[in-house]
Amino acid sequence: MLLTSCTGETYQNAIPRGCTALMSADLSATENLKETEGGNLLKSVFALEDLSQSGIDLSCKLYLFESADGYFGMVAAIDKEKVLRQWMTDLEEKGTVSPLPDRKGKHFCVVSDAWLMAYDADKMLVMGPVVPTAQGELSLQMARYMEQDERQGMNGTPLMKRLGELTSPLALVAQTAALPESLAAIFAIGAPKDADASQIVVAAEMEVAEGTLVVKGETFSFNKSIDAQLKKAQQSFRPMKGVFASRIPQASLAWMANVEGGTFYEMLQQDKALKGLLTGANVSFDFNKVVGDINGDMVVVVDSAAAAKPRITMLAQRADGTEYFASTDASLKAATAFDSAASPLSASQQSLLQTSRCSMVVQLSQMGNGKVADVVKTVLRPLFGDIDTIVYIMK
Repeated sequence: MLLTSCTGETYQNAIPRGCTALMSADLSATENLKETEGGNLLKSVFALEDLSQSGIDLSCKLYLFESADGYFGMVAAIDKEKVLRQWMTDLEEKGTVSPLPDRKGKHFCVVSDAWLMAYDADKMLVMGPVVPTAQGELSLQMARYMEQDERQGMNGTPLMKRLGELTSPLALVAQTAALPESLAAIFAIGAPKDADASQIVVAAEMEVAEGTLVVKGETFSFNKSIDAQLKKAQQSFRPMKGVFASRIPQASLAWMANVEGGTFYEMLQQDKALKGLLTGANVSFDFNKVVGDINGDMVVVVDSAAAAKPRITMLAQRADGTEYFASTDASLKAATAFDSAASPLSASQQSLLQTSRCSMVVQLSQMGNGKVADVVKTVLRPLFGDIDTIVYIMK
């Protein structure tokens, strides 16, 4: 199918200002994006076999976001309003959509009992999940968002500008404040103690490869002083040897790097988020002594599903070539924690980890309840299908 260029970017003005996370998907590259078990990752968003029957302008990017008040949302350009209205009518007949009164000339409806949708001749805005008692207030907000100009929305903001610099069909820019605590703590390594999570930002390009969401990104800050310290910390990570790639256990999160202990300990001293995570997990080992002895690959595993508090386990290479093991669970030994079962990671996933200076593995089925579960249900699975593993590689 031959696609023309996007007719305009005014539809982006409907993205609420103050978003903590922004993601773009280039609809014109749909046919080049790999499919997942859930079907084509963009078509699954709209529950359509043929996107041309949606009224959405396929030459324009689709934007997903997390608003400052915690709602997930989506903005798309519309080039065929009549087609879109017919789609809504079809969904209404199926019981999927319930119409609401128009507001300020914008059409509103409830989708799947949990999402509010507003649209006009140029754009579509979806936000949720929202309980019925909050639908009235949110619809008023959305009506205002639909009328925003470029000074009122996200256009022109540093977050939006950085997103526009990424060239991947699927790209993400997010404050670490929008991430689960365990992830935010790791991304904040190297940041000064007084840095706020809203000042630390992750920019990443994504693709689905062999059922894995591969994310290649960097951590930075729009604050020059904080950014300089983050960059200095990132330079401390050395190319990994990959000695632990085949030994990652079934757990919610694993973080890997190759470090010199003294330098790494100085970075940890600045990371109040990671310190808080360790304190909350009742860490029983002496990080000052342990980290100082490290010289080589290390892996830190956070198991959120293990107990009421996360269980943290570490395996690292010492300068003398031996391995050091420590865990917040005194009953665990290295043999049972890392070597008791076959690795849940495939050979291709292990290969990705061996080509990085710093990487993470997130196993979604092990993350338990809470914010991660909400993100998986409302964003990741509808977009990428039934993926369970995310591999993050630091650029």
